[in-house]
Amino acid sequence: MANNTNLTVVHDSQNSSYHLMEGTTLIGLADYRQIAERRNFHHTEIFPDFQGRGLSQVLIKGALDDSIAQGFTVRPSCSAVAHFVSKNRETYADHVN
Repeated sequence: MANNTNLTVVHDSQNSSYHLMEGTTLIGLADYRQIAERRNFHHTEIFPDFQGRGLSQVLIKGALDDSIAQGFTVRPSCSAVAHFVSKNRETYADHVN
């Protein structure tokens, strides 16, 4: 798992995306499509230079937690998001639609 002391997850609502930043460097993103009160997370990517550090979990958790806090349900159509949700069912099962 990543040491996330210098990591932030930033919502880019204009582009329907969450960005994982390490300082000022964009290192990954999670894209979604929003329909009514649901966000369908369809693509997650950690850029090659940053892979292998568990960073996708930080990004996905941040994106899902923020979406749920805003009142959205989520659809994990991206395999990485679906895997994260299945490993954390006790936290996210009630918010998946």
